[in-house]
Amino acid sequence: MSIVLYIVALVASRTVLGPSHRRLNELLLEMESAPAGAGPPPQLGEIAVAGKRLATTGPLLHVTMVVIMVLMIWKPGA
Repeated sequence: MSIVLYIVALVASRTVLGPSHRRLNELLLEMESAPAGAGPPPQLGEIAVAGKRLATTGPLLHVTMVVIMVLMIWKPGA
């Protein structure tokens, strides 16, 4: 069960966490290099979406790692 959870966490990290973080950095660099103008920058919507992905995936990965540690240390059902 620990190995399955580890693989799920690894896949979630590589497919959601990494790309969202890279995209967020790209958007922030775009905002930084854009000239200051009136109104909100067009990148804000995409930044909010990437932030929500990071805000949900990060804690889920932490919980998954805690469950893996519990399964490996105390070996319930063994």
